[in-house]
Amino acid sequence: MHSRLRMNATNKLTDGLPEEKFSVCKDSVFIKSQDYFRRIRFASMLYVEASGSYCNICLTCGTRLTVSYTLAQVLEHLPQEVFARVHRSFIVNMEYIDSYIGNIFYINGNAIPIGRSYKKDVLERLNILGCV
Repeated sequence: MHSRLRMNATNKLTDGLPEEKFSVCKDSVFIKSQDYFRRIRFASMLYVEASGSYCNICLTCGTRLTVSYTLAQVLEHLPQEVFARVHRSFIVNMEYIDSYIGNIFYINGNAIPIGRSYKKDVLERLNILGCV
């Protein structure tokens, strides 16, 4: 009942208005950090690593942010064309993959394992010249 009311209210608010009016932050996500929300640009995110019920978001500046969300919850807020789940414990920014050998991606000097169940789909997204 409540979700139906929410849906109706949302439909009423958005009728006749362009979709982009409601998705202002297409290049970033706001993450709670202590008592405030910090804007993190997708372009600054190297990878996300699960650690129990928390995730560590590794940034290009060398900072690691810890959030109390699961990997699946974090993935919901990331653009699928740039980010990919490559292992049960890792999401990577495809733009930052420096190299790969066997079942390991290298991003900024960090070795990221590639899970067997994810490998085929992830490698299809890379522009590979030569044999795989």
